[in-house]
Amino acid sequence: MKTKAIEAVRMLNDFVGDLVAGTRSLELFESPDFASKIGANTQLILRRMCLSHLVVTLSKWAELYDRYKAAIPDATRETCLSLRKEIEARSIRDFRNTVVGHIWDSKLGRPLRRSEVDTRLASVLRGDQQAFLAWINSPQRQRLSENGRGDLRGDAGSHPCRARSRRFRDLHVRQGDATGGHNRHVQRRSRP
Repeated sequence: MKTKAIEAVRMLNDFVGDLVAGTRSLELFESPDFASKIGANTQLILRRMCLSHLVVTLSKWAELYDRYKAAIPDATRETCLSLRKEIEARSIRDFRNTVVGHIWDSKLGRPLRRSEVDTRLASVLRGDQQAFLAWINSPQRQRLSENGRGDLRGDAGSHPCRARSRRFRDLHVRQGDATGGHNRHVQRRSRP
């Protein structure tokens, strides 16, 4: 069980970084300063890239839950199950399978039309991209991920994954900046 927990911690570390990078990149690409320097088509491509990255990472999280749920500590098990259910309710894995990861919808026997992709994306986003980004990268979600990794890590001793987890645990998200608190920044805490 200890080996499975160490494997899960390693993957969770990667997922946290990927989710923070995906949400922050999309916020940057859509900021007025950046958007004014690129064309609408480039902005659309960058949006698609970031959303695809987030969908893949959330799908991987669901797979991690399915394969490692026995290693999830009781203290975070219910919250993790709730997140897994939300990923399913938003049809995130279906979107990955029919839009992000493949060109062919096997149920329809053809590629999806643009309108069908847009409908499926609306389901993933629940019609609100900003709320979707906040759902993924909020201070509360960061604490859950970090607490879950710490609990999973348990007695990992001096294993390299433990040191890596410590580095990620030292990351924190703070709200508030010149944009009125809507942007989130990841920065390192100073070490004693």
